[in-house]
Amino acid sequence: MKKLIALLLVLVLIIACTNTILANDSIYNNQSNTVCLVCNTGLMDRVFTDIEKNHADQNSTIVISLNEQRNVLNLALYYRGQSYLSELFGDCVELEGANYKGYSGIYNGTISSKDDNNQTKDVVPITANLIESEGDTFCALTIDSNDGTPLILFYGERTEAIKELSALEYEEYLANDKESMVNNEPKGITVNGEMAYQGSRLIVKNGRPVASIHFYHAPELRNQGSMTVRLKMNTSSFYIGQYIQTDLGYGSNYAGFTPTRIELSIRGYSNLHSTGVYTPTSGTTSFNMVIPYYIPNIGIGTVTFPITLSSTSVSTSAYPSSSYYTNNKVYWTLKKTAGWGSTAFEGNQNSQTGMTVSTPLTYEGNVTSSFFTDITYTGLIQIKYYVLDGGDIINLSFTPSSVSTTSTVTIVP
Repeated sequence: MKKLIALLLVLVLIIACTNTILANDSIYNNQSNTVCLVCNTGLMDRVFTDIEKNHADQNSTIVISLNEQRNVLNLALYYRGQSYLSELFGDCVELEGANYKGYSGIYNGTISSKDDNNQTKDVVPITANLIESEGDTFCALTIDSNDGTPLILFYGERTEAIKELSALEYEEYLANDKESMVNNEPKGITVNGEMAYQGSRLIVKNGRPVASIHFYHAPELRNQGSMTVRLKMNTSSFYIGQYIQTDLGYGSNYAGFTPTRIELSIRGYSNLHSTGVYTPTSGTTSFNMVIPYYIPNIGIGTVTFPITLSSTSVSTSAYPSSSYYTNNKVYWTLKKTAGWGSTAFEGNQNSQTGMTVSTPLTYEGNVTSSFFTDITYTGLIQIKYYVLDGGDIINLSFTPSSVSTTSTVTIVP
């Protein structure tokens, strides 16, 4: 009975999507509120000729619905006797090759199963890498698991259109990767004797430190004064490669990676808040990024690099919610759809590399004696990677769990 209900659910969604497509004549009709893609036909036993473990189950079906802006994806998945519904969020880039055009997007969310009492259990992250072109659709689902090795399922046909757009996206990655290495020259170096390296936190995937965040600020802040706080993200191509080649089993088929989304935040508490100056600001698509690095026995140096982005979003909030100030916390979402290249942010707290954000923090309160207060940081990174299969190229992605850590500053009268 459960299997019948699940099949009926997917069938209803397929019919609904089919009606939408027919009503709008084309899934690329800009007047349509939704774009519905049915990936239940022509399921392949295998996608790769050399990688047999990653394939869609023969009894598995997905139905995908995208909103007009293509930033919200609703997924109906039927897999091994169970049906799952999930809402994923992301964005896409429009691609146009010599013969075909379409979209490539990455969408993230969570998926959960039900126990015998219909209670939600095992909520895990899910990522959809989607390529669509003039009626052809290919989707790769990456579903995290409790044992650290995700389940990767592929749906759709690797048509000539899908292959061409995948190759085009890979060519853009190679161009960005080359540019990130060639142009890795600092524009200026300074030493700030007041700012200090305060600490780091590793971002781990399946036990491998694939990335890290590092934070820098002065050890003391005078009441009513301000200090700049810098937070940077670095990657480790060695551990990212190990995770993809060894843990995911792609071996020599692995063809490279690139960060496509980075989220960073800096948060003070109560009277410790931002002055309202944020670098970068919302809407920024290019800026001169000031990158801090630690020089042992000397202090903090900075280098300036020009960097480009697809989009920047900055949001602020009070912390705690009862705070008088609305910008205790500053949260940046930084994206580049084609990615920045594998070497762009390679390094650690001592390197002259890394995606960096900053804001001045100020303390406004009645201070009669010195005391300590915390600054909290968070970091998240999305990695797109490429796998070769003969002359074809498949793009996939993974997003390690976000991390949070703190440093301490002394507030003085």
